[in-house]
Amino acid sequence: MKTLSISLAITIALAATGASATWANTTVYGAYDPRQQESLWNTAIELQAQGRHEEAIPVLKRATHLSRISDGLNAASQLPYVRAEIQSYRALGELALADERHTYLSRIEKQVLPSGPEKIDALLRQAEWHQYALLEDIDEEEAIQARMGKAWNFYRRALNESVATYGESSADLLPALHGMVRAQYLLAGHQGVGGAMPGNMRRERTSPSQSKAVFKRGISLLIAIQQLNRDRLLASREIQAEDLIRMGDWAWWTGNRNFASEFYGDAIKLANGEVLKRGPTASAELAGENEVRNALAASDVASEEDAAEQENTGEENGTVGETETQSNGSQVSNKNAATDQGEPADSDVIN
Repeated sequence: MKTLSISLAITIALAATGASATWANTTVYGAYDPRQQESLWNTAIELQAQGRHEEAIPVLKRATHLSRISDGLNAASQLPYVRAEIQSYRALGELALADERHTYLSRIEKQVLPSGPEKIDALLRQAEWHQYALLEDIDEEEAIQARMGKAWNFYRRALNESVATYGESSADLLPALHGMVRAQYLLAGHQGVGGAMPGNMRRERTSPSQSKAVFKRGISLLIAIQQLNRDRLLASREIQAEDLIRMGDWAWWTGNRNFASEFYGDAIKLANGEVLKRGPTASAELAGENEVRNALAASDVASEEDAAEQENTGEENGTVGETETQSNGSQVSNKNAATDQGEPADSDVIN
């Protein structure tokens, strides 16, 4: 009987200990238990996979909220939740809301991402979003110019970051360079140079001198790509021919038919195994070294940030509660290859 009493006492003591630990955890975390984030994430991903994006969004917002409480206002842990939330907004066609969250996402990425591949990917995603927004024509007339400047600057900074990370002779520079070319197509289309772009983006009239300047900027970028592939990456003849075709497309689209015919002709010769009589100096006749460098510099089309795109956005403006603390994420300075002189204010761009 005494043995039974001792055993019962031990059982009760162990149960009490476990109950105390459970009670302590509940008391410490309560409704803001950070362990909920994984569960919320799994639920949101499942909802998205089923196409139930309207239900996924509040779940992702809750996960973001808990991340900010647990890890700080600028916590890196919230990035996947915000990115997934943007995906759901885009799936629902809520592009204005997606744009607001992109602005917030950019601010957090600016605070927490160090130099390197992850930062480059973030810059490229932001640039691609702004180009998509232009093609979808979501802006009022007065905001289009600023949107173009953002797209250009994100791509340019992605290029600078790529050079700092991979060096000047890496194929990893190409995504940013190709993005900058696409940005030039959008700018030219808006200014009334060349053929119509997809969507309903409005166009302006332009003078012959401005048309020439637009052509120069675009061809300088394409020459930079050609030189990287041909002289540093030692690309195949097929890739070099593709570069010439792109140069021909740009020349044709901007109304420079003679240049276009020459580029197309050279591409055919190169693809057929012929040796081009015109060497690397031929490109210099169109755009010299300084013009190529200037083409990679800051955009001249960006205006100042709208008040709506400052650091405080949406529900993130106010304090979540006294339990939240500001994280001390250090802002990494970008080691640019291109000049920043004359760069427009762009507070939501990752530095």
